[in-house]
Amino acid sequence: MSVHSKKCLISRIRRNKESRDRLVSSNLRQGIAFQIAATRDRKKWKQGDLANACGMKPNNICRLESPDYGKHTISSLKRIAAALDVALVIQLVPFSQYVDWLSGTPRVDEGISPNSMAVPCFEDEEKDGIFGESDKEV
Repeated sequence: MSVHSKKCLISRIRRNKESRDRLVSSNLRQGIAFQIAATRDRKKWKQGDLANACGMKPNNICRLESPDYGKHTISSLKRIAAALDVALVIQLVPFSQYVDWLSGTPRVDEGISPNSMAVPCFEDEEKDGIFGESDKEV
């Protein structure tokens, strides 16, 4: 069960572009910070252990694990993923897929395909009725 309801998320992304931007930024900043800490904890590592494994200073790891930091670089994330021996996936996705992911709604992933490379913007999805008429705010 997810902490976000699909209907609530659709309502939120329909408000305006700024609302969509805030949702993505907040979830990205907090999500990656919590994932780094949780994955490190799963290995029973302290922040210093992860810092040593990826050639960083412990206070860098502390910052990267802070949900308020928000200045992760792809380079530092690649180093952390390599040290933790996990994959790092960074991709552009349509809001319909993002809402499904946040709400825990099952979805078939197209993987890396020509169709998945050209990501439709929110307005195109809205125009195509992807989010359904019944969920629109009145």
